[in-house]
Amino acid sequence: MANNNIAVTLQLSRPIQTHQGATRELHFREMTAGVMMKLKRLPFSIKTDVKGMREIETDFELAAKYIAELTGIEEELLEQLAPKDFAAACQVLGELVADAGN
Repeated sequence: MANNNIAVTLQLSRPIQTHQGATRELHFREMTAGVMMKLKRLPFSIKTDVKGMREIETDFELAAKYIAELTGIEEELLEQLAPKDFAAACQVLGELVADAGN
């Protein structure tokens, strides 16, 4: 995939079937304000418990929408991802969101 807008490529532990055949990696493009505006909110929120400990909560359904938007692979096809691949994709998404704020 020759695309100069690719920000991150994630190797999958097992391929998924897409319209282009077996896909062994996800190519994420850079985050844009347009993506954030389209999806209206971020898939991550920071919660603080009574002891002051912070934890990040992920809205996985919304994260899948972001991953679909940034990779060009339909949400329904992303459902084939191995759990560890989906977790890794969510981590990449978090890094792209953080980079967008810098």
